[in-house]
Amino acid sequence: MQDVGFLTEEWFWGAIAALAATIGAFFSWLIATIIKRREQPEADWAVTMGGYATLEDQRGEDPGFHLTGRISNVGDGAAFHVQLEPRNCSASFYAKDTQGMPAMAHMPPGSVASFSITVDLDRWDDADIDIVWTAPPTRLKKKKRSPLNPRDFMEAPGVTYTDPLSGKVSQRSVAFVRAQGSSPS
Repeated sequence: MQDVGFLTEEWFWGAIAALAATIGAFFSWLIATIIKRREQPEADWAVTMGGYATLEDQRGEDPGFHLTGRISNVGDGAAFHVQLEPRNCSASFYAKDTQGMPAMAHMPPGSVASFSITVDLDRWDDADIDIVWTAPPTRLKKKKRSPLNPRDFMEAPGVTYTDPLSGKVSQRSVAFVRAQGSSPS
């Protein structure tokens, strides 16, 4: 009967050793996975933007904010199917940069694309844009997004604005009012 107790105690310590080895292997795998994931190249964005505002229709332009800018991939990884996703405004890349497509097919590190944004006068405060792209490997369809807020690039002083539908007079943000016949600086 003593031999049975000895076997039971031996089995217990063997199970503990196996469990400790399994836990150690799991944490080694977890740390290796985290390190591998952190070392993967990623796209990162640098944006320059400027613009002007008009209060009335001039030379075929609707009243509102008209912004243009450039976006650069300053990260160490490529981005695929890069597009601008606007909310309460319109935004798009220039066709010369996208070869007429609605998105940039591929932006390797160091590449640059030009874009334009148009915002109605009464939507300035809630206009937002996201830069949306697919991270490699593209077969996983892993979408990433980065916010692009026009208000971060343009200080807009208030001017009096009359809503044509309601006749209500209010303060609206406008960068500067372009004089008739002049061009934006």
